[in-house]
Amino acid sequence: MKHMNKGLLLAGAALLLSSAVAGCSDDDNTVVIPDTGGTDTGSDTVDPNPSGCAVATDPNANIIDVPFEIVTDTTWTCDNIYRLTQLTYVDDDAVLTIEPGTLIVGTDGAALVVTADGRIEASGTRTQPIVFTGEAVLDGEEPESGDWGGVVMLGRARLNVPGGTDQIEGIDPTEDRAEYGGDDDTHNCGTIRYVQINYAGDQFGQDNELNSLTLGGCGNQTTLEYIQVHRGLDDGIEFFGGNVDLRYALITEPDDDGLDLDQGYRGRIQFVVVHMTNPTSNDPRAFEWDGLSGNENNEPFTTPNLYNATILQSTSNAGVLGAKIRRGCAGFVRNLLVFGFSGAYYDIDGVNTLARIDDGDAGHDGIAFIGNRASLADYFPNRAGELNHVEYFEDMGTFLQTANRGDWLVGSGVIPAVGSDLDGAGITPPNDGWFVQTDYIGAFEPSGEDWTTGWTIAWPPSL
Repeated sequence: MKHMNKGLLLAGAALLLSSAVAGCSDDDNTVVIPDTGGTDTGSDTVDPNPSGCAVATDPNANIIDVPFEIVTDTTWTCDNIYRLTQLTYVDDDAVLTIEPGTLIVGTDGAALVVTADGRIEASGTRTQPIVFTGEAVLDGEEPESGDWGGVVMLGRARLNVPGGTDQIEGIDPTEDRAEYGGDDDTHNCGTIRYVQINYAGDQFGQDNELNSLTLGGCGNQTTLEYIQVHRGLDDGIEFFGGNVDLRYALITEPDDDGLDLDQGYRGRIQFVVVHMTNPTSNDPRAFEWDGLSGNENNEPFTTPNLYNATILQSTSNAGVLGAKIRRGCAGFVRNLLVFGFSGAYYDIDGVNTLARIDDGDAGHDGIAFIGNRASLADYFPNRAGELNHVEYFEDMGTFLQTANRGDWLVGSGVIPAVGSDLDGAGITPPNDGWFVQTDYIGAFEPSGEDWTTGWTIAWPPSL
């Protein structure tokens, strides 16, 4: 870990502005609260007690080491700091409730695992988000990707794996509490709302990692909204099956993929941002969406229904892709803005994936690219005998392209301008009571409210 002066800003330590939560360790080492946004302003001035939580000002804030198991209903309050020192399982029908403004820190390899027999209710607010981060912040050190394991939520909704159940990756495969899947698509894994999960990720073995937020078999009674995952060692958010919905998600600077879908995930998704920078994995992608590896025609198919997302790369690090849709993945992608990627912007891969399109089980429309490549073909992979991406995208009802980001976006940010080509060009989502009705492309309403304001860190980026 890198050390820094305690008076300097510590991006990712806790919260921004009025949503900051911080405190001191029991040896009186200050927890430094970061400034807002993605640019260091050189100022460390913060509201001394922005959250109303005792931990924000108490130099002797109580640090509670969390036990190996939580098997009775338990509440974590914001006047304490909670430290994960190992894999902690919420099990035996226990409900873990986390109050707004609570700070949870994790040590190397530690993670919070909500089993299929447990539940989490972590509801922060815009002014008092809940923050998970690395233990380094207790000593005024700069956290790094992989400082702790992450958050895992497991349920009993359907998967497409043989037998209908599986063991979640990143945990010992002999651990019974790591099982997920079943036949209950209404399973409620709990609530994650106004929550940051920062500097997480761990590797159990090759291709067997903990992500910042991992969801296995969570059903549609689960609530996921207003979530930021920042600087995770592996993927930002990964779904293994299930049909839980997701909205208002900000995934910043993952070291591998941003939003990863596998094993028959079938939820609705709206208002998602993935910001890629310099990932070190071999194949980083903002979106990586798969069916079942090895048996791509197993049902249920991976079938997301996504509206209103923005995916971008703000550096020139080579080999970072926008969206990779493969292995028989079905589903619909609409109102997506893509820009800045060094690799392909969009890749629909494999005969079974194309079969989903031919059968009407998949579609990609209302999509816009910003970039200055010589031809449209340069935004796509070139694989003989597979989908002609240029023809497919040109045949869409709505496909837009511009070479100049300023044509569409306000200033140096990611908010579309009123009257730009993105404004009014979107496809209206189903009026089903869950989707917000929109008519624009991208994750933000043209010159409207930035739903990331006040509760996130390291955002917006400097573009």
